[in-house]
Amino acid sequence: SMNGGRPLQWRRRCEMGRNLMNSMKIVIVLCLGMIIFQPQSSHSRVMSPSTMNRVTPSNRFRQSGSRSDKSRRHSVSCLSGGSECADPKDSRGWKFYRSLGSPKLWLAPMVDGSELPFRLLCQRYGVNAAYTPMFHARIFTESKKFREEHFSTCAEDRPLFVQFCANDPEILLKAGSMVQDHCDAIDLNLGCPQRIARRGNYGAFLMDNLTKVEELVTTASKGLKVPLTVKIRVFDEMDRTLAYVRMLRDAGATIIAVHGRTRDQKDAKLIRADWDIIRRIVQEIPDVPIIANGNIRTIEDVDACLEYTGAAGVMSAQSLLHDPTSLVEPKPITIEKPEQYARSMAEYIDLVRQYPTKMSSIHMHLHWGMREWLAEFTDIREELNEVPSRARNNLTVACDLYSEVINKLEYEIRNVRITENRSVALHSVT
Repeated sequence: SMNGGRPLQWRRRCEMGRNLMNSMKIVIVLCLGMIIFQPQSSHSRVMSPSTMNRVTPSNRFRQSGSRSDKSRRHSVSCLSGGSECADPKDSRGWKFYRSLGSPKLWLAPMVDGSELPFRLLCQRYGVNAAYTPMFHARIFTESKKFREEHFSTCAEDRPLFVQFCANDPEILLKAGSMVQDHCDAIDLNLGCPQRIARRGNYGAFLMDNLTKVEELVTTASKGLKVPLTVKIRVFDEMDRTLAYVRMLRDAGATIIAVHGRTRDQKDAKLIRADWDIIRRIVQEIPDVPIIANGNIRTIEDVDACLEYTGAAGVMSAQSLLHDPTSLVEPKPITIEKPEQYARSMAEYIDLVRQYPTKMSSIHMHLHWGMREWLAEFTDIREELNEVPSRARNNLTVACDLYSEVINKLEYEIRNVRITENRSVALHSVT
């Protein structure tokens, strides 16, 4: 048939062709739109060198607040520099931690308190790893006498982290290089809250200058043969603390010990450490081993902290000063054997004879380890206080005199237990 002079079949074919062309145009437009407007994944995003240079620690703190909890939780850095890995436990930090034997109980760094003989004593009673006392990096590098008097170690003294305070990256690197062949890691103290740290601009007061902190960690982690670790306190704000830990991890810190108190919270008796913030750090930043510090006084505290926070290990200071056996099971100091307080100090003196240390450290440990019983037997305490002057800086004489004092106190404690059926000092009872 004919319609307008053209065959109907031919007209229908033209209409089908036009419809097909229109359909193809629609498909092409949709495909182009998907290509143009598809958001980039985190794996395909590229930063130019100039852009990376603008990501300062302060910028990270601002940026962290804009990222969702889910994206932050999966920000996993295998190595310093930000390369990502599927399993957080494959990170450099965790591999290092496992190479140490995955230590659970750590002796905290204590000025004049965590020296070699005491580290070895605590190892006998359950401690798996230890820090040296905090050393001032500049003084350590400048004074051979200081190094010889304050730093010593031995083959059994491992794992060992040597801790420095510093605010100059090159001095920290130099100090660490002097001892890196005699330890497992160099630790940077970023947690000391004392006034001397404020005056010296180190410890927790570097929290006011995060650019300097990043420079310290980056320089030391790249320049040392052994890993660089840090010990920190927390900010009041959770987001600032999380951003702080991420910055330290990205700068090269392989293990981070977290004291769950802020810089202003100095009194451990009045303010309990915040385990919630440590738990959040562990959850949000799983690729760096976290050592929890604060409220660790008994073996029950160890188990509770590890279970609640998920931390890799826990750290203790004053409870071990008071009783080096406090974190071991079964506990050697019991109701039936209160004289073990004195016996543990006798063990310490034996270690001092083998590995000499400063007289001030010895005196401090004996007062801490027997203080409640010394408060009851004040005549023995006075005799203890006379030892330094009687010994005249002769360590051998001092050890003999200290042993006499310890034996006298042990006898009195045993006598109280037998005659009065009492296992705690009167000072403890009151």
